[in-house]
Amino acid sequence: FTVVSYEANGIYNRSSLFFSNNNAETWTKISDGLPDKLIYDIIIKDDYLYAATSVGIYRSPLADYSINSVTETEIGNYLYFYEPYPNPARTEAKALIYWDMSRDINEGEITISDVYGKEINSTGNIRIEKRNAYSGHLIWNCSDVPSGIYLIKLTHGTTSQTLKVVVNK
Repeated sequence: FTVVSYEANGIYNRSSLFFSNNNAETWTKISDGLPDKLIYDIIIKDDYLYAATSVGIYRSPLADYSINSVTETEIGNYLYFYEPYPNPARTEAKALIYWDMSRDINEGEITISDVYGKEINSTGNIRIEKRNAYSGHLIWNCSDVPSGIYLIKLTHGTTSQTLKVVVNK
């Protein structure tokens, strides 16, 4: 198992890359080649490690770090909700959402529960209306539930977000 990580320190604006081949028990610093450059993200593609920095993208062969192979793992994906409106709601609550286009949003799982964690059977009254390939509205018809606080949890790939809706009749 191989892990590559990075550490950034905005105060000194320096970044370092670290390597672990024992499930992150120990780490070895593998780059002093990017001093004075803040690393925003890293990715491994084919036989190279790419580092997005404050001044550009750096590419380095994995062999330079004695990495012979990389097993692809599923990574988290993007999901973001805006606050629902109206809040409190009487009959319907709506929230603007954005998601990662690498997955179909309609394949996500939606659950609704009260503040005590009891799942309510109102998911048939919830839908996602797409505006385009990466955004839309999550709309919940809450007319069949009593007044209270409800949590709508949407799982999209490996990411979950929870939205709080107050129903006041």
